[in-house]
Amino acid sequence: MRGFFITFEGGEGSGKSTQARLLYEYFKNNGHHVILTREPGGTEIAEKLRDIVVRGNKQLNIYTEMLIFMTARSDHWFNCIKPALDAGSIVICDRFHDSTIVYQCICGGCDTYLVNGIYEKITNGTHPDCTVIIDIDPVTGLKRSFAKKNNTDLRFENKALEFHKSVRNGYLSISKSSDRYLVIDGTKSEVEVQTSIIQELRFKYLNNFN
Repeated sequence: MRGFFITFEGGEGSGKSTQARLLYEYFKNNGHHVILTREPGGTEIAEKLRDIVVRGNKQLNIYTEMLIFMTARSDHWFNCIKPALDAGSIVICDRFHDSTIVYQCICGGCDTYLVNGIYEKITNGTHPDCTVIIDIDPVTGLKRSFAKKNNTDLRFENKALEFHKSVRNGYLSISKSSDRYLVIDGTKSEVEVQTSIIQELRFKYLNNFN
């Protein structure tokens, strides 16, 4: 039986990484076989590629940036996500292909048709079963992100505020394209956000989590 694939998306400082971890702990404590991973990253090769695109203040051509993300995704998919799903596990991923569509296509101008074509070749048309978008005002999110101790992955945080507003609008736009998206208010407390996510998941996908 194929596993269940959940991705978390949102702008900088939205709390998606925290909520991905909390959901992982929830499923684990309730007896499910679950893995937690992230993008870019999740494998040794993908983590090395992550350092290129998220650290420092490097000026990368948008297509160079996109292709690095897609290369990391390919290794991550074949060596982490797909084997876990094939084994029947719940996979929770902090960012996935929707990030590329929002950041590199909607905000960066990459050809969406091209990017989706690469993705379809990599995954053979497999998409997440559910994508949780944590929605938050970019000003609040950036304040949260810059306040984190030991946060060295700040290349995207350092972009102009208008970029981050476009990221938020991009996520809200794609959330209307499929019923796999759950948009959650990220301004609430950590516990309230976690509760909302679990309630929405159980309401929409109850049979998967009995």
